[in-house]
Amino acid sequence: MGDVIVGIHQPNFFPWFGYFLKIARSNKFVFLDDVKFVKREWKNRNKIRKTSFSDEYKWLTVPVEKNSRDNLLSETKIYDKSNWRNKHLNGISSVYAKSPNFEKFYPILKSKINELDGETCLSEINILLIGWIIDLLGFKTCTI
Repeated sequence: MGDVIVGIHQPNFFPWFGYFLKIARSNKFVFLDDVKFVKREWKNRNKIRKTSFSDEYKWLTVPVEKNSRDNLLSETKIYDKSNWRNKHLNGISSVYAKSPNFEKFYPILKSKINELDGETCLSEINILLIGWIIDLLGFKTCTI
């Protein structure tokens, strides 16, 4: 049996390119979500441009319940009364609508984000979104 490369990382919200390189280079990838949730990190937020021509950024944040600071990431619950999915989709659309391939990928993104309706756990949302991107990229990595 050959060497097995295992990658491990906390499930971030729409992670950066290097995250997916780590997955692509791994035979197995473990989502480490039994660690403490830390506010103001990348687990529930990410940046997009403020406008399509700007070098400034704005945050897309998945709101979490106030008591989440003392929880494990796997126990962190979404505060779903803020309509965050529509806010994120509108923000992405307003900034990237004229980007190449927007018309090809935005409807898929919108569908995937709307499928999260009713999902209450932050790490599950992140894992589902990362899994979707892994499939889209055609990676064969086994995720755990």
